[in-house]
Amino acid sequence: MKLIGLILVLIFTCNSAYSQVSEPNILHAYRTNEKITLDGKFDEESWSKAIKISNFSQREINNGAIPTEKTEVAVIYNDEAIYLAAWCWDSEADKITYKSMKRDCDYWLEDNFEILFDSFDDKRSGYLFVTTPLGSRTDVLIGDDGNEYNDDWNGVWDVETQITDKGWFAEFKFPLSSLKFRKDSIQEWGINFERNVRRKREQILWQGWSRDNHFEMPSIAGRLIGLQNIYPENSIEFKPFASAGAEYARGKSAKSIGKLGGDINYLVTPTLKLSATLNTDFAQVESDKAQVNLSRFSIFYPEKRDFFLEGKNFFEFGINEGTQLFYSRRIGIVDGQEIPIIAGARLLGKENNTNIGALSIQTGGKNSIEPANYTVVRLRQDVLNRSYIGFIFGGKFDNNSNVTSGIDAVFSQNLFGKNIIYGAKLAFTGDNNIKAKKNLSYVTGFSFPNDDLNVEFKFSGIQKNFKSEIGFLQRTNYKNMYSHIVLRSRYNTHPILKYIDFKPLNADIYWNDENGKLESFYYEVRPIGLLFVSNDKFEFNISRNKEALYEDFEIHDSISIPKGDYWFTRYRINASTFDGRKMSVATNIVFGDFFNGSRTQIWANFKYNINSNMNLDVEYDKNVISLKSGKFDIDELGGRFEYSFNPKLISSCFGQWNNDDKSVLLNFRIHWIFVVGSDFYLAINQRIGKSDNTFLHERTSFIGKLVWRIG
Repeated sequence: MKLIGLILVLIFTCNSAYSQVSEPNILHAYRTNEKITLDGKFDEESWSKAIKISNFSQREINNGAIPTEKTEVAVIYNDEAIYLAAWCWDSEADKITYKSMKRDCDYWLEDNFEILFDSFDDKRSGYLFVTTPLGSRTDVLIGDDGNEYNDDWNGVWDVETQITDKGWFAEFKFPLSSLKFRKDSIQEWGINFERNVRRKREQILWQGWSRDNHFEMPSIAGRLIGLQNIYPENSIEFKPFASAGAEYARGKSAKSIGKLGGDINYLVTPTLKLSATLNTDFAQVESDKAQVNLSRFSIFYPEKRDFFLEGKNFFEFGINEGTQLFYSRRIGIVDGQEIPIIAGARLLGKENNTNIGALSIQTGGKNSIEPANYTVVRLRQDVLNRSYIGFIFGGKFDNNSNVTSGIDAVFSQNLFGKNIIYGAKLAFTGDNNIKAKKNLSYVTGFSFPNDDLNVEFKFSGIQKNFKSEIGFLQRTNYKNMYSHIVLRSRYNTHPILKYIDFKPLNADIYWNDENGKLESFYYEVRPIGLLFVSNDKFEFNISRNKEALYEDFEIHDSISIPKGDYWFTRYRINASTFDGRKMSVATNIVFGDFFNGSRTQIWANFKYNINSNMNLDVEYDKNVISLKSGKFDIDELGGRFEYSFNPKLISSCFGQWNNDDKSVLLNFRIHWIFVVGSDFYLAINQRIGKSDNTFLHERTSFIGKLVWRIG
């Protein structure tokens, strides 16, 4: 009995240590009727009555240690909004790092304060809100206990900050209408906080500071209590828009551009939102970064359109990195040309333990492209503590309809402080031209994503007749095995090194699904990877590659690689300076054999924080390829200059050029948030071509867009 008692005590002690709960782990919200002025000064009486918490712990640099700077947090609320105060005290306030005012900035490069709300209280999903000393705003939708991260979502909230000789301070306002929560008279939410003191590379958390976890995990959050009788302010929201402009093309008459439309959002329940869009327009969206494709496979371009970004994590269903069952850029974009979106509807949210995502969009016809309807439904049922079982169905419906459907199950657990994830997915497609066989895709695998040991193994396959008109497929008719192992040794007291990585295995292998022939082989070893105390990085990698070409591959104009099997070895060096400094550089150099010749690729990035208003980011990529059939160079240059008048008025200029298509693309944008939730955009796009060493104007477009939020 004594032995059993001792074992129980040890188990309890271990679990308590692994859970890393700092007492108090409860924050009491204080109800007030006082009018709160958002100014970052906290001079209302309510703030002095609110209960503060300050028991933070370091995640970095000294895991579990007491922070070197004090941080305090308090929450008050009324019938309209939740207010949160963050006192980020600093003994060397003149050394606080701040760089940008723009919305959705690279906040990890500067001092910041982060808030995680689990308003569903399901320990799986939540809202992440971030600000910096200059008052920039970043917001993220969190899903699947931090494994899904939608940083393209924009919520309706506000923050004001101030910097003094005592530190920096932030006052947040979250309207109740901007958060989804259950309709209960007494609310309990998950909540957590993180602060980063960038110059010290110090990261502190309120709860769950293990390096095997990360802040975006609602399952490790503390508790917010005291919220009573709060309800969303409005159940309906209108967002009409108007856009107008003109387009000029060389040799053609000027063409006017104009559009009226809008979105309507309706809360079916407090946690389920129905949205409708009419005459949808994306004139304010920044141009895609042009990329020269030197591979045999399609390039994946990220989604940038607001209507599709808000709920993208609800529709995630990936087989592997090159396969997504739903790829929203299939809607309204065909072969690079924009197709009009007439109308659409979307349902997003959660009912009890079921995550619901449904989308239906009707596009119009253009030239030889027929009108079509795109519909997708994704359901995920929470099971156990951190796991789910899901379903997806969708398709493109026109004269040759194509449907896709699938099921998946992912199980995640924490055992003695270590994370383990395993699961499987199965999907099939069909249309008028494909027989109901050889049309499956599947994946199964597990991962052990922890700080000292990171292991992953996946086995997947896509049969030759699997074809999704709403998804993204880089290749079909294959079986794939992917695995990696990374070992990390930390040196908490070393004066120079923070940790050393050793990667003995990173394998990505493809076989032909029908004949079993090895088509692609990639095996990489990292003998050494270093992160210094200064946060500078260095790593060296060696890879062995194999590619089987069934036909000649034209890699560049008049330069082809003959069909056949090719084995080659390549070397990669990554190095970067700490990007929290005013100036930082990063480079990636890859060289070695390439098919029947050689290839050297040099990528370099330079960032310069000129001052709190201006930032410069320049990127250069050079490829030198020498093959038996010829030699060629590809140069790509891109740069972005940003000027922020204040956190709600930001301008940017993005330019790119490459010597392959001999053109310069310029994009200038102004974004003015004149009222939180309402926006004005001005976008100017220009394309300049080159012919006979002469630069010629090819196309210029000017467009302004006003979006007004009512509700």
